[in-house]
Amino acid sequence: MAEGEALLNHVYVEIAGMAAEQVVELLGDLVALTVESSLHLPDTATLVVHDTRLHWIDDANLEPGKAIKISAKTGEKEHPIFDGEIVGLEPAFAPHAHQFVIRAFDRLHRLSRGRKVRSFVNVTDGDVVNKLAKEVGLKADVGPTTRVHKYVFQNNETNLEFLRRRAAALG
Repeated sequence: MAEGEALLNHVYVEIAGMAAEQVVELLGDLVALTVESSLHLPDTATLVVHDTRLHWIDDANLEPGKAIKISAKTGEKEHPIFDGEIVGLEPAFAPHAHQFVIRAFDRLHRLSRGRKVRSFVNVTDGDVVNKLAKEVGLKADVGPTTRVHKYVFQNNETNLEFLRRRAAALG
């Protein structure tokens, strides 16, 4: 290990609406936590919880749509690892082990839902980005775009595929 490097030995989880002591209890039942990052797909987080009491399966704080943040800390410095929302809950029952899997995606997954065929007339790329972000409840941070396109076509693509194609066209 290089001098000055610090090992991250604690993971911290925040779930919207869940009290800190309840999160500590959840982490006490945690079997595995995996975060996968991708350049081309939404990031995912998977929490596998040992749930023999069937306590977590009915917890309203773990409903799909709830915000979840995962981070690690070295000293006082926090290192964000994942920021997204719960999208799926999967109970796994076996004779002597009940597990509960919590799946989460970053909010980019909202742009991957459904394919669309539509056109945009007399818009800048910034206008298109803002419109698509607003449709899925996201907030866009777009720099100034001045070129007005007479016609832009989204041809049976997800919003994410469409935005990536537009970004590639702009270099």
